[in-house]
Amino acid sequence: MLNQYFASQCSINECNHELPTMQQTNVNSLQSFHVTQEEIIDSIKCLKKGKASGPDEIDNRILKEAMNQ
Repeated sequence: MLNQYFASQCSINECNHELPTMQQTNVNSLQSFHVTQEEIIDSIKCLKKGKASGPDEIDNRILKEAMNQ
């Protein structure tokens, strides 16, 4: 029923059937960034031991234990 209602409310204008060309512009780009050791340690301290690891698959417990090395 919802599909029929949606179809009745929408119409496709096929007179301009070609897709417009889109230009990709990369106006903003990150060239470099600076992170201090203190900022990294503060971030590691906020990690919870029972939570899942990130994309690096390093357990939060290991990060906390090796934080000062």
